[in-house]
Amino acid sequence: MGWLKGAVPPPLTVRMWNDWYPYKKAYVIQGFWELAQKGEVNLELVDYEELEKAGAPEPSGDAYNSHKNMVVFQIVAGGGRPVNAVYDCNDVYYKIPHSLLRWSDLYFKSNFQPDYLRTGQILKGGYWDSLRFRPDCLPEPLDTAEAKKCRPCSFSMVLTDSPEKNHRYLRRLAGLWHRSPPASKRHDVFYVGSYWGPRQHLMNILVEELERAGLRWKGGLVEAETPLPEKMARYRHPAVEAEVWARMAAAVRLPMMERGLEGCMSYKPAHYCLIGAPFAAMQFLSNFWMPMRAGANYLLVPEDLHGAGELFRGISDDQLVEMGRRNLAFWHDVLCPEATARYIVREALQV
Repeated sequence: MGWLKGAVPPPLTVRMWNDWYPYKKAYVIQGFWELAQKGEVNLELVDYEELEKAGAPEPSGDAYNSHKNMVVFQIVAGGGRPVNAVYDCNDVYYKIPHSLLRWSDLYFKSNFQPDYLRTGQILKGGYWDSLRFRPDCLPEPLDTAEAKKCRPCSFSMVLTDSPEKNHRYLRRLAGLWHRSPPASKRHDVFYVGSYWGPRQHLMNILVEELERAGLRWKGGLVEAETPLPEKMARYRHPAVEAEVWARMAAAVRLPMMERGLEGCMSYKPAHYCLIGAPFAAMQFLSNFWMPMRAGANYLLVPEDLHGAGELFRGISDDQLVEMGRRNLAFWHDVLCPEATARYIVREALQV
């Protein structure tokens, strides 16, 4: 995508690998597309060979050691030196391909863990000790001297390879939770999650808490490695695609989430902020460049979920509405693709 015919090109050019692999990487490309539509950047989508001419390493290795989950690009301001940048949307915090980290001037990591970047050591204790590492996710040595290039970036949602379609999708869902007041919503809590591994115990407690507090649950549990016990069969739920999932959450008084794969932040806050919803969550490391705060953006629940039902019942409608307004503002100012691209540009201009 070059500049619009007959228009004066802006002083800022972004040369980006033209690969809309249908994963979270499309989110960042979408952000720069949005800026280009407003005439703020000249976006050039190029073959990877063009970036190799600028020294970018050749793609190689399996999914967690290659470019599969990467956006590779250069930002050029005026006649200045190109800033080499990578957006890494791997879920796993300790998988950082070294060749790309060395080549980059800035390395934006969606699962940003400061303690790991500081020490190069796998996180230990509590939740971290319960993780089951897959063979393709085994840690590699990290050159902590290179880690100063790393920046937090939004844990982004999955989009398509059509920027126009993505634009319409996001506009359709923006602020959806606010279209009906909390008191008129027919369900109290929304959650759709997998019933597997270490989460089985938590899901059992969640069901007990909701039943004890007499709360109406929209959603349910998706069977994964282990079938649901018979006593929980009525909570069985199919996996649903993103827009269905978001519309279900918007119809409920209080959505909830838990932490995601390998201890990373779940993808759910981005969706909750898009629809302008409050939500409940355990304490989590917010991987955004501006952190979310317990009490302001989400209702904090205990690690073991005990007492969560009473917390859900005790929060007022006014508190929920105010939290939802903050989250919708957080979407527009911090999380949305356009805001993410603006943040990346600001960081690049300071290199």
